[in-house]
Amino acid sequence: MLTKAARRCRIIYALGLSELWKAPQKRMASKKANKGQRGRVENRKINIPVMVRDVLIASINKGQLLIAIFGLFFIILAIKMPGEKAGELLFELLNLTVRGYLLGYVLFVITVIGWYVQTRKQRRIFTGEISRIADEKKKLQKKILPGLIESSEV
Repeated sequence: MLTKAARRCRIIYALGLSELWKAPQKRMASKKANKGQRGRVENRKINIPVMVRDVLIASINKGQLLIAIFGLFFIILAIKMPGEKAGELLFELLNLTVRGYLLGYVLFVITVIGWYVQTRKQRRIFTGEISRIADEKKKLQKKILPGLIESSEV
C-alpha cells in the first residue's frame, strides 16, 4: 500500500508535472511561512505595494480594473491640484450641473450600467466553462489514472 505522498508523486510524474512540482517545494522550504486557512501559505508582511497589488488583482477578478484606474487617476489629480483651483473647478462643475448639462452624466451612467450587466453575463459564461473543463479533467484523470487519485467527493 502506497503512502499519500508516494501516490501524489506517482500522479505528478505520470502527468509529466515533475518540473512544476520541484520549484514550489524549494521555495516553500526556504521561506519561513505561516499556514493559514486550508493550508495555504501566507506571507504576513504587509506594505503599500502588496496592498496595491491585492487591490488590483481583486479589481481584475471582479471586472472593475477600468474603474479603479480612473479612480486612481482622479485621486492623483485632486492631490496635485492647488487648493484655489480645486475650489474653482468644484464651483464650475456645480454650475454646469445646475444649468442642465447632464447629458454626459446620463450617458456615463447608462454606459456603466451596461458594462456591469455585460460583465456579470460574461462572468457567468466563464464560470460555466471552467466548471465544464474541471469536469472533463476529472473524467480524464479517472480514466488515465484509475485508483491513484483520491476522490474529494463524499
